[in-house]
Amino acid sequence: MINPKTQAGRGGAITAANYIVAFEAKLSSDDTGYSEASEYLNEKVKELPGYLGEKTYYDGDSIVSITYWQDLGSIRQWRLQPDHRRIQHEARQRWYSAYAVTVCKIERAYHYPD
Repeated sequence: MINPKTQAGRGGAITAANYIVAFEAKLSSDDTGYSEASEYLNEKVKELPGYLGEKTYYDGDSIVSITYWQDLGSIRQWRLQPDHRRIQHEARQRWYSAYAVTVCKIERAYHYPD
């Protein structure tokens, strides 16, 4: 679980000035190569300034990934990153039968125990 005070892997705290990108996808019947591409992007995104962390959940052929970002500019940088765009295009053609992206501004963040 990501701790709002000690953001896993980044040491920053999630604040009301930060953002979440929720990505939901349904995999198609042929997901050959998807795991490798996903692992590659998971490493690549960590290189970007403004990336704070992520949590991904799998349930059969459904995926929900929640990424935490410092600001909208950081999200935009990731969206335009060349490897991300290339793999995103391939995912639309081969791996996803449907997907949705939601960008949210964090209004409040807290956790238990403190």
